[in-house]
Amino acid sequence: MKKKNCLLLFALFVVLSFLTSVKALSFDFEKKAIHNVVTLENITIPASYEFTITNKNDFDDTFRIYTLLAVTITPSQVEIDANSKKTFTLYVLPSEKVKEKCRGVCAIKYYIRNSEDVITDILRLEVLPLSSIISVELPESVKRDDKTVSIVIKNEKNIDLGNVFVSIDSKLFKGSKQISLKPRSSVTVILETSDEIGNLESGTYNVSFDFLIGNYTYSVTKNIELERYTKIVTTETKHFGFLGFTTTITKTNVGNAPEKVRIEVKKTRFQNAFTGYSIATSNIKVNGNVVVLVWEKTLKPGESFTVDVKTNYSLPVIVLATLIAGATGIYIGKKPKMIVKKKVKKIKTKSDEFALKTIIFIKNKGMEARNVKCIDYIPKFMNIYERFAVEPSVKEKNKLQWNFEKLEPNQTLLLSYIMYSKVKPVGSVELPKANVSFVDEKDKQRVVSSNKVLVLTS
Repeated sequence: MKKKNCLLLFALFVVLSFLTSVKALSFDFEKKAIHNVVTLENITIPASYEFTITNKNDFDDTFRIYTLLAVTITPSQVEIDANSKKTFTLYVLPSEKVKEKCRGVCAIKYYIRNSEDVITDILRLEVLPLSSIISVELPESVKRDDKTVSIVIKNEKNIDLGNVFVSIDSKLFKGSKQISLKPRSSVTVILETSDEIGNLESGTYNVSFDFLIGNYTYSVTKNIELERYTKIVTTETKHFGFLGFTTTITKTNVGNAPEKVRIEVKKTRFQNAFTGYSIATSNIKVNGNVVVLVWEKTLKPGESFTVDVKTNYSLPVIVLATLIAGATGIYIGKKPKMIVKKKVKKIKTKSDEFALKTIIFIKNKGMEARNVKCIDYIPKFMNIYERFAVEPSVKEKNKLQWNFEKLEPNQTLLLSYIMYSKVKPVGSVELPKANVSFVDEKDKQRVVSSNKVLVLTS
């Protein structure tokens, strides 16, 4: 029992001796990351941390902050008054060699030393290439009618790149601007499209970005699509000449992509026999009496395709006119010519009724005509006055007919009659044609009509 008590007393002595030998530190500190990212490229933008050091000594002291690695730490020393604390920003910039060794998350061992104590700690930062920091967002495509294009430039990480000059170049648009790329921020740049965009073919175009960050230039290339726009404009004109005409058809590709065009012209077989073309046809289709002429060609943007189709009827018209003239001469020489004219005039009556006198003039200027009949009709509301220069063969209420056995060449007939109405019609009266029928020398029945007559009643 006595031995056990001795051991307990010895252990208590050892613990008390250890506790009295540990000396309290003369300072303590706190740190918080502000911007904990640096670029892998040679850009002098350091990581930054907020430090607070408390001096527990009763005297002013100097605190040195350093590392054994090739890393620049600023400030390297800080003066702090007795029993005071100081908050400041510490900037850390690894050398190119250190950056290469610790891409990604990097742990940098450093020391804080004053006149009495030294503390060892770790600074954690990220070493990233600009391709992981800066991103560019373009629209997937632009249209030829777009006036502007919006580009979003992002700083994806916790690093302040400050003022950056960016130059953007493409056939579709170009421009330059100074932007501020704060940590985890984005900037929208709006550029006007090029005046030449309407003349460019559809397809994929490169867009190059050059970022000037300090003295370092970072370049990246993106792609953007110029949308396909298809439009074919067709014009057709006709020029008429003597006994023919020329049709000019033009197709123009005003789109921005190659396009196959087709020109079709339809002709009858007869027309096609007298038609010529400025360009050889691609194909000819025949469907019954219709001939379809086809031309095809692939047009580049801005290119035109013109076909002249000329139809000339000079030769067939001349031949046909000759035949007609000969046949007409022969026919006229044999055909009886019967001239029939009708004339009507208003006359006065004793009872002041509405009355008209009709005169029918007939002359045979051809060969002898047989079985000649002249038939004339009068309106239903009018009556016939029973006095005639030549008595009709047939008299009905609305019909008069004169019959003649024959009419010699150059013989003339003058027929007349009077009709009247107790009620005066309003406006006008249209009188029908008088018809003369006869048999010619070939025993063919023929009919010739006079002119119509319109009489104003007022």
